[in-house]
Amino acid sequence: MKTIADVLAGAKYRRGLTPRDNPSAGVFEPEVGHCETHGEFALSVLEDGVERFRPGCPKCWGEKRLKEKLSRAGFGDRFLDCTFENYRLQAGARQGEVFRAFKEYFINFPKNLKNGSCMMLCGSVGTGKNHLAAAGAIELILRKHSVKYLLVSKYLDSLWGAAFGGRSQVLQTLASYDLLFLDEFGRHAETKSSSDAIFELLNARYEMQRPTVLMTNLSRDALKTALGVAVYSRMAQGGGMCLEFDWGDYRQTGRAP
Repeated sequence: MKTIADVLAGAKYRRGLTPRDNPSAGVFEPEVGHCETHGEFALSVLEDGVERFRPGCPKCWGEKRLKEKLSRAGFGDRFLDCTFENYRLQAGARQGEVFRAFKEYFINFPKNLKNGSCMMLCGSVGTGKNHLAAAGAIELILRKHSVKYLLVSKYLDSLWGAAFGGRSQVLQTLASYDLLFLDEFGRHAETKSSSDAIFELLNARYEMQRPTVLMTNLSRDALKTALGVAVYSRMAQGGGMCLEFDWGDYRQTGRAP
């Protein structure tokens, strides 16, 4: 692909761009670049009568910026290419039902945001919960929503590591995202202080009517016990749902979703 310097060196003057001493220029024709992934693209565009050159394939740049936003939201490199399209449905009808319900939640996210409708993802390891979480986050980022992914242990560390007066700011910040993915619930030490801290966060988001996606390796019944009846009820309010990922571990078979 030509460099910008090459294009500029060989660029023809066109109408709207022509110096006064070159009145014979023709109609604007954009320079064309080639991307190995996306094919041909317009390397130059006409904006307000001025030809502007792009640094490269706009689709590649868009994908790069999206991955940067997903990374800043808290997702690790492993999940930056996860989409609904490349999620593998190979565990039978039950997996298909869960996938459709999960995807529908994000299709209807404006309604779920308005109602503060939460979601709980239960099930064993290696069943694709993180893949779908990243795919859902991408959908929301593309629609300009604020998203955050956080491990329960990281939340507790940040809360307890803050100065006493700064803990309210930690809660306020995490309560403000349009959607919070709170992962690895149940792997933290079960103490009164950790239970109180998790309740504070979930309750802050509940009061602000901000939905939360709670992710765990616990079963539905074990999650209900760990959360307590009151918190579980709040998570289920307003159309909230609990999806059970009750199929095998893809990681052990080498066929991760």
